Amino acid sequence: MNFRDVLLTRLVAPVIVIVGTAGCGSEPPAPRRVVDLNMEIRLPPGVTSAGKVYVSLFHAWSLEGELRHPLQLIESFEAAPGAFSHHFEYPENDGEGLVAFAWADIDGDGVDCTMTSRVDLSGLSEVQGFPADRVSVNLELTEPCRGPDWFYPPQPRP
Repeated sequence: MNFRDVLLTRLVAPVIVIVGTAGCGSEPPAPRRVVDLNMEIRLPPGVTSAGKVYVSLFHAWSLEGELRHPLQLIESFEAAPGAFSHHFEYPENDGEGLVAFAWADIDGDGVDCTMTSRVDLSGLSEVQGFPADRVSVNLELTEPCRGPDWFYPPQPRP
């Protein structure tokens, strides 16, 4: 055997085998439902946002048994206060329910609250009537400096 044959046998052949078998035995992609979301985001009267509104969509619950947990992220996007439509793909096997969370960048710094600025407002809504191909959500952003886990699952608040 010459050098070229050895190189082919020892280096290239294993790569061909790995690449050739990589697709074998893989599972088909998880089913996804295309959802049309009509959303209205409202700020309190007299409050204006100097920045954007950041929206995150979550499964209300994911997994089972001891691993069951709330708020599995589906996707995040930017919006503006007011009414808008958004289309997204809901991964049907990854969880159940739909929760929409948003926070408004009131001070325009791109960060949801800091130690020196605590004015950004947030809100959350569990989408009723889901699963469905078309859903509507009205979201009022009234709570300063709160993350989605503060809102959901609902807890008695003092």
